Amino acid sequence: MKVFIIRRLLYSIPLLLAMSFVTFMFIQMAPGNYFDTLKLDPLISPETIKKFEEEYHLDQPAIIQYGYWLGRLVRFDFGYSFEHKRKVMELLIPRAKNTLILSFAALLFTWLIAIPIGIYSAVRQYSWGDKFFSFLAFFGMSIPSFFFALLLLYLAYLSGLLPIGGMVSANYYELGFLGKSVDLLKHLAIPTIVIGT
Repeated sequence: MKVFIIRRLLYSIPLLLAMSFVTFMFIQMAPGNYFDTLKLDPLISPETIKKFEEEYHLDQPAIIQYGYWLGRLVRFDFGYSFEHKRKVMELLIPRAKNTLILSFAALLFTWLIAIPIGIYSAVRQYSWGDKFFSFLAFFGMSIPSFFFALLLLYLAYLSGLLPIGGMVSANYYELGFLGKSVDLLKHLAIPTIVIGT
């Protein structure tokens, strides 16, 4: 079993490299870059733009750019966001935290629903309950997620039971621990249900 896992992990390395290379090349095929928009700004000199292009190796062929990009990626240097005027890692960390919270909530929701239904369907195979749960499972898999999300948001808007925007409420930081937990759970309800189904 250990050999199988190690072999799979070793196979994943060239696969990830190939996928990143293809994605990088597709991005390179798109016309223009951020510095092309800077050239339209009369306050930014051509020398400054040339300096940035040399610093980020945009004056090199795409394969060389990929090598520099990969080298920085291995060192967890994701670069600098000119739009936000911050390092990209500083932008990723808060979003990664929210993604992990949502992923864990969806996983927990899925297990809480799937395990009891799976046990029930195994014990009472071909019963009306089994057929009903099978119908629900197929319905959940077949309905488009964006449509289901819009439907739940509309129902939440009409009922007023759940908030329809953001990860937390505006007064989140003024609440106590219990209030923060309840507020977060209310905001997680709709995306968790959509992802879980």
